Amino acid sequence: MSLPINPPLSLRLFCAFCLTALFCFAAPQSLAREPIGFDLAPDWVIAAEIPAEDPEQVRLAQDGVHYLLSDAQSRIEQDVFTHYRRTTMKVLNRAGLEEAARLQYSFDPLDDVFRIHTVTIIRDGERIDKLDPDTAIVARRESDMANGVTDGDLTVYYEIPDVRVGDIVDYAISWETRSPIWPGAYSRSISTEWSVPLQQLNVRILINGGRALTIRNRKTSLEPAVTEAGEWREYIWKQTSIAPVAQQSKTPQTFANWGEISVSTFSGWGDVSKSLVAAYAERMVLPSDAERRFDWLTDARSSNERITAAIRYVQDEIRYVADETGVGSHLPRTPEEVIARGWGDCKDKSLLLAALLRRIGVEADVALVDTDEGRALPQMAPSPYAFDHAIVLITLEGTRYWIDPTRYDQGGVFPVIAQASYGYGLPIRAGADALIEMEAIQPAAPEKLVREVFDFSGFDETGFTLSVTSDYVGKEADSFRRSFSANSVSQLSTDYLAYYQKRYPGLTEAAPIDVSDNRDTNTIRIIESYRAERADYEGDEIDTSFPLRADAVLGIMESVPSSGRTAPIALSYPIDYQHIIVLEQIGDTFDGPDPFSAETDHFSFVRGNTFTGGDATFSYRLKTFAPEAPLAEMETYNGVAEDLDAWGYFDFIPNAEDEPLTAEDIGLFALVLAMFAAIIYLPFAIYARLKRDDAVMDQGVFHPVSLPKFLILSVISLGLYSVFWMWRCWRWQKRTDSSNIMPFWRAYFSFIWFYPLFAAIREEQEAKKTPVFIGVLLAVAYAVLTIFSTIAERVFEDQPLYLGLVAILSLSVFFCVAPLVVWVNRLNVDRPDAIAANSRWHGHAFGMLAVGALIWGLAAYGTVMPE
Repeated sequence: MSLPINPPLSLRLFCAFCLTALFCFAAPQSLAREPIGFDLAPDWVIAAEIPAEDPEQVRLAQDGVHYLLSDAQSRIEQDVFTHYRRTTMKVLNRAGLEEAARLQYSFDPLDDVFRIHTVTIIRDGERIDKLDPDTAIVARRESDMANGVTDGDLTVYYEIPDVRVGDIVDYAISWETRSPIWPGAYSRSISTEWSVPLQQLNVRILINGGRALTIRNRKTSLEPAVTEAGEWREYIWKQTSIAPVAQQSKTPQTFANWGEISVSTFSGWGDVSKSLVAAYAERMVLPSDAERRFDWLTDARSSNERITAAIRYVQDEIRYVADETGVGSHLPRTPEEVIARGWGDCKDKSLLLAALLRRIGVEADVALVDTDEGRALPQMAPSPYAFDHAIVLITLEGTRYWIDPTRYDQGGVFPVIAQASYGYGLPIRAGADALIEMEAIQPAAPEKLVREVFDFSGFDETGFTLSVTSDYVGKEADSFRRSFSANSVSQLSTDYLAYYQKRYPGLTEAAPIDVSDNRDTNTIRIIESYRAERADYEGDEIDTSFPLRADAVLGIMESVPSSGRTAPIALSYPIDYQHIIVLEQIGDTFDGPDPFSAETDHFSFVRGNTFTGGDATFSYRLKTFAPEAPLAEMETYNGVAEDLDAWGYFDFIPNAEDEPLTAEDIGLFALVLAMFAAIIYLPFAIYARLKRDDAVMDQGVFHPVSLPKFLILSVISLGLYSVFWMWRCWRWQKRTDSSNIMPFWRAYFSFIWFYPLFAAIREEQEAKKTPVFIGVLLAVAYAVLTIFSTIAERVFEDQPLYLGLVAILSLSVFFCVAPLVVWVNRLNVDRPDAIAANSRWHGHAFGMLAVGALIWGLAAYGTVMPE
């Protein structure tokens, strides 16, 4: 990320710091023949000290570079100005090498002399000179040539050698400008905030001849210190420790995301217009045979028809080609030259159209506009470099009409023709002393209306049909006509079909696409007809969940973050779009989303539903009344954006009907409900049983329980009860000998602790002790069966037959525990009360039976029922 040097106000100020190389280079040229030099900085420049690093600034730095100093100084004389620029940055890591080790500047060789003064690296406090004129490359870069635009600018490329992480890169350049159109005139924009931190900003401007600068501030209160010495007036702006400012989304042109100061030697917008009036007037001359060439200049057509003919001629028959070299950047070619060549840029085409309209008898002038920040022009200091485009202003019976001659295939008959809307325009005519607001015309009806009709009468048997009617009016018709002119009906049909097939598999054209275009009324209608056969989508996702999408209104209003936002919200303006979806023969069970509406002074959105006779209609209409909405309307704006995101596309079930519950549904519901109750009950049952165990634990040895109860509960719980029994035995052991064992983990890893439990039981046997080898065999069998069943469940999880065999095998695991139960019961033969207490079938035992039955029921249901 580079520190901004000249924001968009300066269209062609020649220090635009190029971040990307869109490579269309001419061959590098010899430096001896180029206006570039290598010498010391001018003597009027005041050298600045490099500030010390601020740790907080370093912490906030991005892209591996910390900008320490941005020092810009300008000297404005009567017919020339010189701009000096020094940048100092520290490389923080490897990523910063790409940014810091390359100098890249563009300039106009016809007006500018470019110089590199110093290229220095500071490493461990030592300054190392890295300026080598022989390694600099100067090339002509025409990045927009593919669009017919050339500017003749040259770009200086200088790769600084041997830059390392931790180095401070310090370089200074300057350029001297002599403009043949505005000698001595000067304008620039000063950024006071960026998306990256800056340690220190210095801006100094010297101007002579008793002149003063016009200054406009945007989102900053920074004021210059102004002093005078002899014939020179000095302006100085200074800032230190400038924190980064995050970019806010969807900001309008009138909002400056970063602080900005624009300065100019022009006192007002009238001075800018006045500086061009004479040059434009002397060039506004039609060829002598214009009436013979263009019969609509003098024939019997109405005035509006002749105006329309002139507009269509310049738009459609004169190609747009921009040769911005030399004075061509701001002065137009003559209409005669443009007609002869058959091409011209925006100024050329505008001057030609204005000349033709004046020959018809219509008041018409070229007007300068800015396509990027046109609505913010009143906030800026007056400058010819504030504009990047030219159009035509027609004034007829006190009404203004703004026509852009670089458009083509526009429809309508003047004055009903879509006008340009760039915020403000500056007419080039005598007496023009201010910008003129370009008031956009609000559409009286939707300029884009899409109506989709789905017929579902045969959806479950034969198929469904879709018919789409799209109407475009005004500027939307112009836009579609331009895109369609480079296409064909066949390609349009293919593209539209492919679009719908992505949502509806099997869709085919039921009839050829129909495109009708009435250019005079500027209306276009497209009719599409499709059909899908049942066999093509049966079993597909759309069979049960059919997608609908209101494309005409989507992607226009997107939610903006509310936290920390200070900017108004930019709106697409003016728009009036509507999308209607009709679902025929869908029955009476589908009611769709609830209606929604929101309206402010700046936008409105209405989403409505109607249901009649088994048909449903969903309507979405979005309108904007201004280019931006205030921050106070953010909640409403986000509400519309969220509704569009939620209901701009939704699914429904075709021909859905309420079906009665089957016995299977009722059984499954009861099973799940019982399972849920059992899950809630089980912890309480275990807790109650443990309380009972604590009461009778001293009456027996380990945990005696009748063998039938043990087997029944183990089977019904899929072996869980056997683990539960071992846990109770280990609890008895812990309580009896006060050992530090952990009963839960010994039961959880029972395949490891099986033999120790056998050994503990054997230790309690006074006579006829069980042979050790029996315990070993049981422990090995228990461990093998436990591990094997666990692995087999994963291996055979998709093979029901094998999985059933594994389940049966796993049930045999707790039979290895049964001998332990028998031996524990023998230890308690003299304690019948303990055996009886644990062997009774009390309420909690029946609860465990119920839980086990539910587990078996769900397992059986999952095995026999299809997925």
